[in-house]
Amino acid sequence: MVFKEIFLKKSVIITLSLILFFLIIEFTLDPVEIILGEILEATNPIRPKSGTIWELSEQNLGAAEDLSQISPKPESEQQAPEVDTVYELKVALDERDVVLLSSEQFLKIYNMLSPAAAGQIISPFDLLRFSHDQSWVWTKISKSDDRLSIFFLKGDNEILTDSYPDISVLYERPFGSETRIKSLESLPEFRGRTFTAQQFFRAFNQLPRPTKLQLINNPYRLLQWHQHISKVGISNGIQDYTIQIAFEVADQLDTKIYTFQASTIAANHFINQLNSLYPELNLKMPEF
Repeated sequence: MVFKEIFLKKSVIITLSLILFFLIIEFTLDPVEIILGEILEATNPIRPKSGTIWELSEQNLGAAEDLSQISPKPESEQQAPEVDTVYELKVALDERDVVLLSSEQFLKIYNMLSPAAAGQIISPFDLLRFSHDQSWVWTKISKSDDRLSIFFLKGDNEILTDSYPDISVLYERPFGSETRIKSLESLPEFRGRTFTAQQFFRAFNQLPRPTKLQLINNPYRLLQWHQHISKVGISNGIQDYTIQIAFEVADQLDTKIYTFQASTIAANHFINQLNSLYPELNLKMPEF
């Protein structure tokens, strides 16, 4: 019994001694660790950069720099220039390497281009989608000798899509089949061949996409006008194998007539669809 008590006392003394030893070591090494850490931090810039961690860090920095070159600065750092026409865009591109436009500015310019030129830049259906989900905020445009580089960007500079059209798209004749007139019915080629915007869109929306494009080659215009379209008409004649589709667009200040050149095949499909939905219209096919 006495031997057991002596053994327990020695065990407690040894345990306490070990704990005290480790505490002394810990408090003794703390200043050493602090000094070593300060030395490493001070010599960090001049120490050789090698190893997997350094290589990954360098790759991340390089990727960030590349992205910053592609994506423009946010609005607070880089204000878009006052560019609202094709001419102003050409002047801006001559003056600087890169032009940054808001989505609203780009849409104004896009609608001034001929449908053929606009289609080389981006499909109007893609613009409709970007505008509808409000993901598109900026458009970055740069110019080389014979080509444009166009990036469509989110607000955080993520690229939605890019395009590299020929620079000639800026020198096409502007989209301008616009006539100021009081009403569509006053034009002989459309008299008795008009219908409401609601009738047009109901028939138009049931057509296949390729037929829609042959009928209206710049569908973004419809989105721009749809709240102000009072009447739509189809011409009674065929010229150069095309048929005119006209829109009477009225706002508080004026009434304008906008026309599109539609293929005869697409126009015939549309007239058939329209007559099947609204037999009372009884539209005849245009004639040569």
